[in-house]
Amino acid sequence: VAIDGYKIVHTGSLLTRATYPSGNWHNDGCGTRLKLFVYLDEVGATSGATRIAAGSQNNVYFLAGSSNSGVYWNDTFIERAYDVHSMVGKRGGGFIFDTNAAHRGDVDGKHEARDAIVIDMLSVRKASVLRRGKGKGRFSCPEKVRYALDVVGP
Repeated sequence: VAIDGYKIVHTGSLLTRATYPSGNWHNDGCGTRLKLFVYLDEVGATSGATRIAAGSQNNVYFLAGSSNSGVYWNDTFIERAYDVHSMVGKRGGGFIFDTNAAHRGDVDGKHEARDAIVIDMLSVRKASVLRRGKGKGRFSCPEKVRYALDVVGP
């Protein structure tokens, strides 16, 4: 794989699904890619852990060359159709996943703030196509550097 982008994300304790779209079930709409989270804080059950619907990456949600908007689902569908896992871990730990898997940041109810480094990866072959300028905009969609911050307060 090749690293295609990275960012530091602060997920604040006051975020809700209304203020943080990634708090809803979605995929990244980027075709075949991997995303690595490295925790800068311990992430437990009350820390706004990312939740992943195991096996959902095996469905076809995105066709290369179409919109990069991703796909969103409601809670009931995901929780009935898949085994859902919270990606908890110690500071310095983390996880890697296929961005076609349905996932969300758990910002429901009371949760602690957390910080993580997020690294976008893609196959070396795909990266070489992008570097040559072929398929520009069709396959590349690392998220722009951004920070998910509390709406109000620290």
